[in-house]
Amino acid sequence: MDFKVNMPKINLSNFDNKPIVKDSKRSLSIRDKQIVWARAHKKCEFCGKRLDFGSMQIGHKKAYSRGGKTTIKNAVCLCYEHNKMQGTDSWKTFLRKMGKSKKPKPRKPHTRKPKKKEKSLFPDWQLPR
Repeated sequence: MDFKVNMPKINLSNFDNKPIVKDSKRSLSIRDKQIVWARAHKKCEFCGKRLDFGSMQIGHKKAYSRGGKTTIKNAVCLCYEHNKMQGTDSWKTFLRKMGKSKKPKPRKPHTRKPKKKEKSLFPDWQLPR
């Protein structure tokens, strides 16, 4: 009788020397891929290139090799080229390296408009003294 227990894999080869616990699920289901593809409007989330479902690839926002989970929330829809370019970088790091950081543009400070002078009943030259 064979018993197989699914234990999470632990990787000690990271920078902090803290164990990274990996989930045993390595890829998304077809339904989950369809959800990610539809969420991305059937386009590469980096370059905007139109993708059919067969050519679409799923990338991780936080790489699987660095402890990222295989979930819809951690997935991005990418074309082949950009999935390979991302490698094991996080999504934020990849965007920064490619010059497309998603930092919000700084807003202009809100300034009050000067109050308008109230109209006088008398012109300036006829003011009572």
